[in-house]
Amino acid sequence: MILLPSERWLTPHQAAESLPGGGHPAKVVRWFTEGLIVDGRRLKLAATRVGGRWFVRTADLEAFLAAVGAARGGQGIPAAAVAVGVSRIATREALRRHRQAKRELVAAGVLDAEAVSP
Repeated sequence: MILLPSERWLTPHQAAESLPGGGHPAKVVRWFTEGLIVDGRRLKLAATRVGGRWFVRTADLEAFLAAVGAARGGQGIPAAAVAVGVSRIATREALRRHRQAKRELVAAGVLDAEAVSP
């Protein structure tokens, strides 16, 4: 396939940077390899592979984001979910579990209490 110069093509890294709030290239790759399930439907970002590298047209990225927004009732993709990839609740929960595990390891004598940061 030939990438036409009249169209704007982005690498997954460039596409992630252009998202509201930023993002990670792996998220963009997941969108065109696995898709995003919204209201029971799997939406996939159109992408093209050329010489072992992936490219996404700007128009396809905009159409994908618009389709996700329409499927979510006009809400679109939250900037925080795009930038971080997980919800704040999940992040807080993981941090709480991590701290609990540290406390248990200190209590069991596996870790030195002074060497463990709060």
